[in-house]
Amino acid sequence: MFSLFAGKTVFAVLLIPKCGSESLRKSSLAIINNVHANNLPRIAFVRDPIERLHSAYRFLARRGYAPKQYESFIDWSLETDDEHVVPQHSYCYPNDTKQFDDLYLLNGLDAVFTNRLGNTIPRLHETHKEPINSDYRMDELRAKYSNDFELVEAAHV
Repeated sequence: MFSLFAGKTVFAVLLIPKCGSESLRKSSLAIINNVHANNLPRIAFVRDPIERLHSAYRFLARRGYAPKQYESFIDWSLETDDEHVVPQHSYCYPNDTKQFDDLYLLNGLDAVFTNRLGNTIPRLHETHKEPINSDYRMDELRAKYSNDFELVEAAHV
């Protein structure tokens, strides 16, 4: 699914959970499907996969949707297909089909929107940066999110 925006240009933004999707959804003109988005410039925002996982942990654990203990959450995240912890790559390339024309880091959202829309969008559910210092099952997490690390490396700042 995509959010539709119009300003200086008309464009669609791929909605990826824990990558500004709620802010994008609430600020857009409409939510459109992949077929309609294919006729527009399509952009996607990605973030460091471990930072995204930590954001998902804070979000889901606070709401009682996932284990409150970090290690239990990591165990769960490695086994589940919950949308908040599924690799970003699966949204960007479902069935090996690229869903975006331009790829940006999430921390560049304001600059992209200023350039394309003429202004920024309100931020909802912005992550509070409570540090999580754990290497628990880090090798497995790096393997699960290996394609996400490549997306982050390829993204425009």
